[in-house]
Amino acid sequence: MWTDAVEALAEVVAGYFEAMNPSVVVIGRRLAQAGDLLLGPLAAAIRGRVAYARSVPDVRPARFGDRAALVGAAVAAHELAAGTGHFSVPFQGPVRLEEARP
Repeated sequence: MWTDAVEALAEVVAGYFEAMNPSVVVIGRRLAQAGDLLLGPLAAAIRGRVAYARSVPDVRPARFGDRAALVGAAVAAHELAAGTGHFSVPFQGPVRLEEARP
């Protein structure tokens, strides 16, 4: 069952790699807690699926653990304030909660 789960995850990550070509794939939350039990076999399974690529992504555990979303939001806010962010939708100011509800 574990091997099937690793293979299924590798299939998804390999598809993402082929579409986006990242240099690093970060595995977070509870999956990252599996450590080398997951990361080694996952990296090998990804390599087997992207054999024609010039490089394969480095598979790493998330550095910030449960705080990853918070850190990502802080970085995005900083980039937005500094005018260096790469957002596809221009920031239009704060949205009141009543406006955000469907």
